[in-house]
Amino acid sequence: MRGRSRRTFAPRRPARVSAISFYGHSFGRATVTQTRMLYQRRVAEQLGAAHRDFHVSGSDMLDVGAAAGGFVTQMQLDEPLGRAYGAQSYPPRPGTAVWMTGINGVQAYATDADWAQLKAAFVHNYRAVTSWQQLSGYWHHDEASTGQAFAGSGWATSNFIVGLEGGPGSNFRNTASSGATWTITTSTTMAGKAASLFFLTNRTGGAIPASSISITLDGQAHSTLDTRNVNPASTLISGIAVARVALPDDGAQHTIVATSGTGGMALVGWGVESPRLFIVANVARRSDGGYTPNGSDAKVTELNTAIAGVVAEFGAPVYVANIDGVLGAAAENFADGLHPNDKGHELMAREVLRIIDNASLTAQQRGLL
Repeated sequence: MRGRSRRTFAPRRPARVSAISFYGHSFGRATVTQTRMLYQRRVAEQLGAAHRDFHVSGSDMLDVGAAAGGFVTQMQLDEPLGRAYGAQSYPPRPGTAVWMTGINGVQAYATDADWAQLKAAFVHNYRAVTSWQQLSGYWHHDEASTGQAFAGSGWATSNFIVGLEGGPGSNFRNTASSGATWTITTSTTMAGKAASLFFLTNRTGGAIPASSISITLDGQAHSTLDTRNVNPASTLISGIAVARVALPDDGAQHTIVATSGTGGMALVGWGVESPRLFIVANVARRSDGGYTPNGSDAKVTELNTAIAGVVAEFGAPVYVANIDGVLGAAAENFADGLHPNDKGHELMAREVLRIIDNASLTAQQRGLL
């Protein structure tokens, strides 16, 4: 029974987590006979926590995106708590989540040009999923009485993605016109939080309305978000992007306006963030160097730098689990050069537990774990 948690872990500390969700596909399941106990089970047992294991493909954050798998499936499976618009404060969602990212997308594209574009798309997707995990309230674009208004011409509702399987709404409000506006009026209970506006992005040569979208807050320029040509043409799918707007902590309502440029825009919905613990794993290098056809350790390093950058945008309580560091591309930690063996799963579990034990959390955040 070597590798069982009761032999390899010290008794659990008093602090406990009520629930934990795990995302990640082949890197986090028993695909090899050498794996006796997955890191998810080790973590859950040590925390005394209920756990959900979604097997959403981490690699599909890169090369599937808005199709079945990838970020849309993650959104579909773990939607924010249903809360009435403006009717209450917005405390963090209970529990925590861990996201494991695979390397399939690193080695799936044969040209460096595709890789550079794909890496940029990954940053958009990762930022959107991280924001999604922080939401305490979310409203789809077609929900009435949720602070939303639309102006300008050409508005329609379309399902752009075959095999979407619902996601955060299977249809998307969109317009191909420039100068169209999506206006959001936040409630007083959202002051001091971040509002998140989710848009579809277009691939090169795709048909989803996209442009350089201008964002204002209370009539002042805030930011721009370019949703054009984000994914390579070879992916055959779209992606997602989020515009995050920090609201003044003044107890007042605020107005956010997104205005389409030439090419229009396609909307998903909007929400309000109340930070909760979210652990994102970096990408583990292969132990055998067997990347095909165009992967490399250097590309994994580029991706891990991008992950660290997104996490830094959010700050605590979003943390990076250094899975690449603990596995160290060492053959003794892998079953087949790609997937961790029993020892590898133990090391992964220890890293996740280390972050949970040392996380900087408010009393409210800790209480909701």
